[in-house]
Amino acid sequence: MARSPGRRMGVILAVVLLLSVMLVPSASSGGCSVVYWVRPGDTLQHLAWRYHVTMYAIAAANGITNLNRIYIGQRLIIPQACPRPKPKPQPCPQWGCPGPPPGPPAMPWMATYWNNRDLNGAPVLQRPEGVSLNYNWGSGSPASQVNANNFSARWQRAWAVGGGSYRMFVRSDDGVRVYMDGQLLYEDWTIHPVRTFSRDLWIPRGYHSFVVEYFEAEGEAVLGLDFARL
Repeated sequence: MARSPGRRMGVILAVVLLLSVMLVPSASSGGCSVVYWVRPGDTLQHLAWRYHVTMYAIAAANGITNLNRIYIGQRLIIPQACPRPKPKPQPCPQWGCPGPPPGPPAMPWMATYWNNRDLNGAPVLQRPEGVSLNYNWGSGSPASQVNANNFSARWQRAWAVGGGSYRMFVRSDDGVRVYMDGQLLYEDWTIHPVRTFSRDLWIPRGYHSFVVEYFEAEGEAVLGLDFARL
């Protein structure tokens, strides 16, 4: 019995959709790549979130110079890590299998303070300050060397992130900037009362460096940064 034209068209569309995304080896990157054809509504940012890579990695793999310009039907190579084969389990000795090795120690935030609003000149204080960033100095100052008003600070820290979707919370009075791996995640470099901001973002698995910059004008001095896994 002959197939109807409608059924034949449905089969063709199904095949096209299956071929629209393929995982193929990539000799140049030493890994695997997703071959993707751009569809209506796609952006590089959307594809980066979907495939857990950065926009810059997609742009570099495809020779894209304008991150805001892709077109429908464009063929994109999206770098991906090839799945590794699972190692064969090894028999344990009589005294039992060893546990997993301990992770690296958590490094503290390294803080630098200036007695001006623009992180300029010689700092008046540098010190480690623990692994959390949650301060409410009120009308006081972080230390005796630092002014109660008209001071600025920078905190730097790197740590291992499990990878996945996170919600970032930033609380400040006054100005603040937050960077991850040199990329600006949030900026409100203004004089304002206590304000809380949140943003959802994807963070790839691995070590990442974070930098927080802050200035205090007058009155209350508040700064907080936290991440919650979704």
